[in-house]
Amino acid sequence: MLTERAKICVFGTPIALTYPHRLAEEYAMLDVMSGGRLECAFPLGTGMEYWVNPVNPSFSRERFREGMDILMQAWTQPGPSRYDGEFYQYKYLNPFPLPYQKPHPKIYVVGSGTEETVNYAAEKGYGYSQVAQASAVSNGKGQI
Repeated sequence: MLTERAKICVFGTPIALTYPHRLAEEYAMLDVMSGGRLECAFPLGTGMEYWVNPVNPSFSRERFREGMDILMQAWTQPGPSRYDGEFYQYKYLNPFPLPYQKPHPKIYVVGSGTEETVNYAAEKGYGYSQVAQASAVSNGKGQI
């Protein structure tokens, strides 16, 4: 079958705008169902996404880092465990299932190229993917 080795990459779920433990379980289930072919890409998210949820975007980086810490704890530490952070508190963190891939699926951080985001990805050993940004294009008659 042609799709037996194809990777599945989930792009676009801002971890700071959801429950990290739930995302850990949902992505682990995809990894198990695909036989270990999942790759995950987590964007920080945009200000518009934060205001709609409503979450103050001035704390987006801190929430993102905390969410990623919870995800990694859920995937790599035997449960049940506890997490006490500034934005998330778990008295009983015990996700099921755990990812098929050990220690976890490949992770990418998605961003717009800021030094802080690129450095974070490098520090954690994650891949990095830059979001393409639209720019004005001129056709000689004006902008398109």
